[in-house]
Amino acid sequence: MKIKIKLTIESIIKYELLTGTPFHEIDYTDNQNMCDMLYCTVLCNNIDPITRDEFKVLCENEKMFSRMTKDLIRSISIIQQFMPNVSSDTSETRDGNKAAYIKDVVSTLIVSGGMDAEYIIKRMDLCDIQIYIDAYEKHKREEMESSRLWTFHNMRPHVDSKQIKSPRDIMHFPWEEEQIKKEAELAMERDKDDLERFLKGEMIDLSRITWTKSN
Repeated sequence: MKIKIKLTIESIIKYELLTGTPFHEIDYTDNQNMCDMLYCTVLCNNIDPITRDEFKVLCENEKMFSRMTKDLIRSISIIQQFMPNVSSDTSETRDGNKAAYIKDVVSTLIVSGGMDAEYIIKRMDLCDIQIYIDAYEKHKREEMESSRLWTFHNMRPHVDSKQIKSPRDIMHFPWEEEQIKKEAELAMERDKDDLERFLKGEMIDLSRITWTKSN
């Protein structure tokens, strides 16, 4: 029985819907996890449909289960060559939140990003998702910053220019936090240096001071 095993976005979405867990949390040493993932790849890559219970019977054949597992691991290994290095703890994102479901990321790219559903689900590889997510987030940031700038210009004639000097004085976005922190640290360091120079008399030209005797 020839069964095609290939990891696709569609099969990953099916796995997340079937198990209720993110693809990134799959345990490759757990036979049940592997059986579920294999079932989804078989369902999406083969013409004849098969139920989960029917596939479990196939997985009882150790030789067949081993071959399918090797094919899946090989498919994943090929894709991983093109993915950025990630930490060993894939259960959390860089922001400390739980790992996102691929199905939710795909939905965002289709509904909010306007990408073609057929292309993403049927033809795009897992390693390509980050490229489009980065582009989508960059586009959203630019839109939000442009909207803020427009608001700033409209407000300027009606507010105190000393209180609102730049669009960031209206509000700042999460991706600006690091830059704001760096600017504050530089300002503190500069003020510290100026204070030290002042105390040493380096900022005062003593030769230009006119000294007078007091009566």
